[in-house]
Amino acid sequence: EMQRSLVGSEMCIRDRYTEEQIFSLLRQYFATHTCLTRRDLQRVADLRDSAAKKWLRRLTATGVLQRDGASNAPVYLWRE
Repeated sequence: EMQRSLVGSEMCIRDRYTEEQIFSLLRQYFATHTCLTRRDLQRVADLRDSAAKKWLRRLTATGVLQRDGASNAPVYLWRE
């Protein structure tokens, strides 16, 4: 049981990126890609679905990313 709670704690810590760390990951990603999906962000940053959605909402609200594509299958474009 103790082992299970430690794993849970590590997973929470893993999700805590600073904005600068996310920018750094995105800069690297967009150096070789033209657009990003939520699933891409999850894979690149090792995030859970909810954390990836939170970051995408925040980054589109602040103008770092631009949301494009169909509403049920959005892609995100780098704006910096």
